[in-house]
Amino acid sequence: MAGNDFDEISAGKQFLSIREAAQYLNVEYKTLYRLVVAGKIPASRVGGVYRIKRQDIDDYLEGQKGTGAASNVPSCERCHRLIKSPEMVGGQCEHPGCEALLCRDCWTKQSDRYCLEHKLLPEDKLTQAKQKLKAGEVTLIVTAAEARQKELDFIGRFDQKIRKIKEVTSPVDGTLFRVNSWDEIHKETAELEIPETTSKNSGSASLTSHIIPRNQRADYSFLKRGTTRSGASGFVIEAAFFAHLRNFIEDGFDTSPATHTELVWLLETSIASAKNKGALHVVGFASPTGWTDEACEAISGRGSKKGFSSLYGSFCLIDMNRDRLIANPYDMRIGAFLDVFRGDLDEEVINRVADYLQAQFLSRESQELEDVAHATEANPKLVEEAFRRLERSGRYIVSESGKTGLTIARKT
Repeated sequence: MAGNDFDEISAGKQFLSIREAAQYLNVEYKTLYRLVVAGKIPASRVGGVYRIKRQDIDDYLEGQKGTGAASNVPSCERCHRLIKSPEMVGGQCEHPGCEALLCRDCWTKQSDRYCLEHKLLPEDKLTQAKQKLKAGEVTLIVTAAEARQKELDFIGRFDQKIRKIKEVTSPVDGTLFRVNSWDEIHKETAELEIPETTSKNSGSASLTSHIIPRNQRADYSFLKRGTTRSGASGFVIEAAFFAHLRNFIEDGFDTSPATHTELVWLLETSIASAKNKGALHVVGFASPTGWTDEACEAISGRGSKKGFSSLYGSFCLIDMNRDRLIANPYDMRIGAFLDVFRGDLDEEVINRVADYLQAQFLSRESQELEDVAHATEANPKLVEEAFRRLERSGRYIVSESGKTGLTIARKT
């Protein structure tokens, strides 16, 4: 049974490393590693190193033996599910020369189409993706750590900006809400919950060894007093992060923008929740890999001139790949909250506007506040603050007229 490289010292051990177990079975290291990660051969981690009981290896081999009619039934070489009919076949492993069968589920749901023997490791997939990026076959690569950082930043800035608001006007009926405690109206959830402590053999331990996004959501509910939460009229402001979790979990990165089909699913889910709660949902959906043009056009109406509109929801998209915010310009309900979803802190906006102004002064003598606010997509109050700061430098002067409003000009 043992391979030629399985030495006498290893032969006397009860527990083997992955390399020793591979030598014991006379297979490649990667093959044994994949069997362990897939949970086919039990293993424990001691000090970050896998240890495999020799008896578990023998039991696995014994379990691979077929008897009677069952031995003639092929199995999927990815998940080991029996393939009892041709309709269950998805295809053959795409590794050159390999004819291993994959079931339909693995063929359609996995991120690659290789058998367990030839399944690419995350580092191999990343190398291939970088080659495709260089060749122009893909336009972006976002690693799991980068996506998680964007998620934390998006939710964190949303919380900071919204909690600076003293009074909130309802986009439903103009009711003025004064917030006494932000924590009381705040809720945070995540699609992927990773416990702080996990069993070594639970399978979820592999998730905690990688930093991955969790599709977090943070919302603040403004519901009228004297009504139950389920039947209240009012509105909810929500920041929702949307990433392709399977890609980040299996590959450690993603190269695909969020699609129009995925957007429709998000809209349907949000509208159903709004109907159930009896409150308008004002939601910003952020994607670390950005959104396809089709998804952006569905929301903004660019091209068709008919942006998305619903009685129960008002939505915008945050494209983190191209650093832009997309909304229906004719939907005034979300218009008042776009600054909250943009995520730029006030100081960052003021500095950005000031940089823009000074660059414009290379070719212009004066600039009007309304034009600057439109060009930079900044809150007019923050544009005015940028005007005042430049004025305090002594090189510019700010004036106001009935026709053009606030104007800043270079001193001559």
